[in-house]
Amino acid sequence: MAVIKVQLLGGFSVALDGTPVEFRGALSRSLVALLALSAGRPLTADSLINRLWDDRSPDNPRPTLHSAIARLRRVLGESAISSERGRYCLQIDPGDVDVLRMLGQFEAAGNETDSARRYELLAQGLAMWPEPLRDESAPEVPEDERTRLIERYLGAFEARVDLDLALARHDLVSAELRDLADRYPLRESLWSRLIRALAGSGRRAEALGQYDRVRRHLAEELGVDPGEELRAAFTLALTADAAEACADPMIPWQLPPRVARFGGRSEVLADLHRLLGTRPDEAGANAGVILHGPPGVGKTSLAVQWAHQAGAEFPDGCLFVDLRGYGQRSPVDPADALHDLLRSLGVPADAVPASTDARTAEFRTAVARRRILLVLDDARNADQVRPLLPGGSAFVVITSRHRLDGLAARDDFRQVSVAPLSPQESRAMLAGSLRPGVAGADRPDRWLTELAELCGHLPLALAVAAGQANRQPELGVEQLVQDLRSAPARLDLLRTGDDDAADVRVIVDRSYRALDPDCAALFRALAASGAQSVSTPCAVALGGLGDAATVRALRKLTDLHLVQEPRPGRFTFHSLLGVFAAEQALAVDGEAGVQAVLGRLLDWYLATLRAAATVIGHNLVLLPEFVAGAEPLGFASDREAHAWFELEYRDIVSAVGRAAENGHPRKAAMVGVYLWQHLTRKSALSDSFVTMRTAASAARAAGDPLLEAIAANQLATCYGRAGEYAQAVVEIEHSRALFLRLGNLRGQMMTTGNLGLALRRLGRLDEAVMHLNGALDDALEAGSFHDIGVLSNNLANAQRDLGHLDDAYASATRSVRTHRELADWDGLTFALHTCAEIALRRDQPDEARALLEEALELSEREQLPWSKVEVLVTLGHALTALTRLDDAHRSWQQALDELDRLPTSDRHATIQAEDIQKLLVSGLPIS
Repeated sequence: MAVIKVQLLGGFSVALDGTPVEFRGALSRSLVALLALSAGRPLTADSLINRLWDDRSPDNPRPTLHSAIARLRRVLGESAISSERGRYCLQIDPGDVDVLRMLGQFEAAGNETDSARRYELLAQGLAMWPEPLRDESAPEVPEDERTRLIERYLGAFEARVDLDLALARHDLVSAELRDLADRYPLRESLWSRLIRALAGSGRRAEALGQYDRVRRHLAEELGVDPGEELRAAFTLALTADAAEACADPMIPWQLPPRVARFGGRSEVLADLHRLLGTRPDEAGANAGVILHGPPGVGKTSLAVQWAHQAGAEFPDGCLFVDLRGYGQRSPVDPADALHDLLRSLGVPADAVPASTDARTAEFRTAVARRRILLVLDDARNADQVRPLLPGGSAFVVITSRHRLDGLAARDDFRQVSVAPLSPQESRAMLAGSLRPGVAGADRPDRWLTELAELCGHLPLALAVAAGQANRQPELGVEQLVQDLRSAPARLDLLRTGDDDAADVRVIVDRSYRALDPDCAALFRALAASGAQSVSTPCAVALGGLGDAATVRALRKLTDLHLVQEPRPGRFTFHSLLGVFAAEQALAVDGEAGVQAVLGRLLDWYLATLRAAATVIGHNLVLLPEFVAGAEPLGFASDREAHAWFELEYRDIVSAVGRAAENGHPRKAAMVGVYLWQHLTRKSALSDSFVTMRTAASAARAAGDPLLEAIAANQLATCYGRAGEYAQAVVEIEHSRALFLRLGNLRGQMMTTGNLGLALRRLGRLDEAVMHLNGALDDALEAGSFHDIGVLSNNLANAQRDLGHLDDAYASATRSVRTHRELADWDGLTFALHTCAEIALRRDQPDEARALLEEALELSEREQLPWSKVEVLVTLGHALTALTRLDDAHRSWQQALDELDRLPTSDRHATIQAEDIQKLLVSGLPIS
């Protein structure tokens, strides 16, 4: 059974086996939320109706509920929602619902007797919903349920604070308590803890002032006096000895303050808490974690947030060192860092040893029996960090732009990759950062989503963008989004102007300046190519560094998080890093250098497209030869070739457009016409239109009439597939005239046949048969078997439409035979379908069924989505003729499902979804 996961804290999302699922209507989303919150417990229809609509239920709610349940089953799977005697239950593990997982942590904490373990459970649960009162869960959660969740959250928070207070962590919790008390001014339990924390940290006057504030507020709002708990906190503040309340001054606590409006990261925080509980048992072994990620992703903020949450685990203090690995000043020398660490632990300056090794030994001695947290921020490399590793009972958190694989391997550090925020987390961060009155901030779906994307979901960029909007609230989010859409201006806007640490370009540039020349050159070339995703062989062609040097450079770039590797051997940029790399390419290599990289990319695409077409068996006779400008990929089978095209085709389509506009018109046209058969096979109609129009225009600009003729003919085919047959005739005539001028007989034969095909669609059947017969005669005379197969199939369709079924059957069987002999499986699929349609017209349903079943198998094997739809529809007619009505219905339903998976813009005009739906209702043929 598929695994369903539901997120309700901080935004609504559902994943099915790891793939995000979208729901169109609010009703579906609310229904999923209700069922998920009751995971494992069936809900009655009446209960669902009451909670979904309150007093606003429709006139006849049960059918509406049943329809909503049916829609959910279509999305999540038929078995996802069970129903029995009017009760519905979502088949989901409670652990896969974030709300229930959080509540489970709170419940486990309540049953735990060990205070350290209880603290850990509470902190892990609280980390799953870091800002519940600013982002009150998904709107799909009913109001009463949301109120209950906030109450449970506050209760757990207060239980964790009590443990902090018991360990004298008064300063640690004061800011948190003040924030929540301000937002819940009538919750006395928060105020009493705040007053105790302030008094315990020696801030007795401030504690008394807070008591007077809440006392007056209770009197004004409720007309009551403070309760017993609040009065007891007041008495403590009056009588406490401030000196006794302070923590031991010899215990260092160097953590920076938490970042304001820290949000998201609940899973990573939970992972860190879990890692803290799995420290090695061996005495003296290092224990810790490396947080690595791209610049601006929030590694330091995450480390500080977690360290504050886990503070109770380290009664002997926390040490924090900024190693300045990529700071404005030089990286910190390990000897200097050790000097500061020893001084923080109370070692007199004149007692600090002189050598680095001696300082390391002294530091390890000082912390050997202490439960201490050491945060090493912004590490440059393992050599900078290793002398600072304490061993013993300490726990170390390292942040770095590098993965620091050496530390992970040799010193057994765990690695945690810190990725950009999710879209939901980004929107929540922006919404919490924008001040009231900023124009457009109240329309998150429209503007905040795009603003988050333009910031690449990097916390630093999001914070800077929110600051820009707050400075000019009258312009608002909409204007900021419009300004950021311009890539060259994006990094200029994502800066504060007075703080390099808040300048996206500056912090990325510090990583770039650390690269050796080969890495820097490849970094720029990857951006100059304009490709969204690049394979290792493609990177070799782009950079011209050779195989081994390219692999080393890619490893360095990914290690430093300047380039991402989302899947093995495929490399891409984070959006803002891509903007920066493109800037560098233009600044360092100039316009000529950028054009040269694009030319190398086109050479590699063209060489590899030809290699793929040769393996697949595409007809390359008309296509012009060329001298390969790059070493192509080799393919062992047509399946490998098709798989490569699936990975690359969108980048290739995009490259054709860029090349036509940037000094490579002939290469653009060449790549376009070589791309054609791949796009046709994929049924990518919209991409085919764009590519063929560009190729035809580029061929004209390059003065190459052969390429223009080929592209015009391919463009005509696009019009035909879209049902625009009159325009197809115009393009065919243009192509035919060019071939005639060139004296290209094969091109004339091809366009004559295609003209017959278009005329048939226009209902000019006699003319169609005449042109198709003429083209077929030329193909037979030339011995061009591929053309014989294609033209015979097209002629069979025209003869069938004229009612000449015997002639049509003969032509269709010749097409089947020819394609089978050529092992042209795509062509054979079409020919089998044509032959089956004619067999049906000749009242031979058994033969039609056999032909269609073979065609269906081929369309699935060769991944021909549109052919599969057409075959399934015709198979339903054959099964109907054989009175196998249930099988026919299943075939049509499968055709409809397959059609729904095709992009709307790529669907042919011959069959529409409504046509198949009519068949499912009535069983009547498509007219």
